[in-house]
Amino acid sequence: RKVFESLRTLENEHVPQIYHLEEDSDGLLVVEEYIEGELLSEYLATEKLTESQYISVAKQLCEGLRKLHQCNPPVIHRDIKSQNIMLLRDGSIKVMDFGIARFAREDIRSMNDKAIGSVHYISPEQAKGQLTDEKADIYSIGVVLYEMLTGRLPFQADSAVSVALMQVNNEAELPRTINPRIPVGFEQITMKAMQKSTRERYQSAAEMLMDLEELKRNPSIKFDYQK
Repeated sequence: RKVFESLRTLENEHVPQIYHLEEDSDGLLVVEEYIEGELLSEYLATEKLTESQYISVAKQLCEGLRKLHQCNPPVIHRDIKSQNIMLLRDGSIKVMDFGIARFAREDIRSMNDKAIGSVHYISPEQAKGQLTDEKADIYSIGVVLYEMLTGRLPFQADSAVSVALMQVNNEAELPRTINPRIPVGFEQITMKAMQKSTRERYQSAAEMLMDLEELKRNPSIKFDYQK
């Protein structure tokens, strides 16, 4: 409930507004803004994003997450995936489904579907049942960007446990090996967000947003992450 109370005071165009909270013996009732649009996952199943759409969706996603992470304490969504992103007719997006959102570093470590979100998008630290902070959401953003770029998920296996192990141990195939037409900068941003080590990832949604702004200004940019 505390997470939803925090969200209720949040004002951001990429996060649905919460109008009412009510709790009883059956659970928590949340009344929120009605959103009419198409899930990003459904859109990607039939359409390919243009470069400008890719950057727009990525930027809006980072903007929404930046606002969540600026709450006190920070709210971690923990289930960022294309099925939880609503694409509106005007091209804007809404980040949906805060059912497993928690405050940063809250001790929720059980490895079950409700606790860890969708296994194809979770960070290595979530897969290992470790404490999570804002950088777990950054990893999941990276997976969504990978999906938008390539039309596929970075890791596929016959079981959820196998996918979780791949999130921890395997390196994803580079997007440009799947589609050589992908600009280098797109690939670099995606793969930096998906770094296994939290130290090597973007440290915040705001930092990632800066690179997306640079990419928008110069689509042929190549980033130097060695500095």
